[in-house]
Amino acid sequence: RPPFGNFEAARVSGGFVTASGWAIDPDTSRAVDVKVTVNGSTTVARAEGNRPDVGAAHPGYGSAHGFSVRSAVPPGPSTVCVVAVNTSG
Repeated sequence: RPPFGNFEAARVSGGFVTASGWAIDPDTSRAVDVKVTVNGSTTVARAEGNRPDVGAAHPGYGSAHGFSVRSAVPPGPSTVCVVAVNTSG
């Protein structure tokens, strides 16, 4: 089963963008990785931040599924993409 989640915000400040949200893979209750790509440059981070709201909405998976990833961004328009990594291939 594919992972799911929510890309909630992309905030720009001081030459950086912070992408945040949450991700769950229904094949495990463990935290999963997310790939955040900004203008073609990818950062991989673990979605393990405390999100009691997510734990309450998706019982059985726990609350450790939030992410917040900070990446450099040049002035002007940029593209931000967030992908949750499937743990089962």
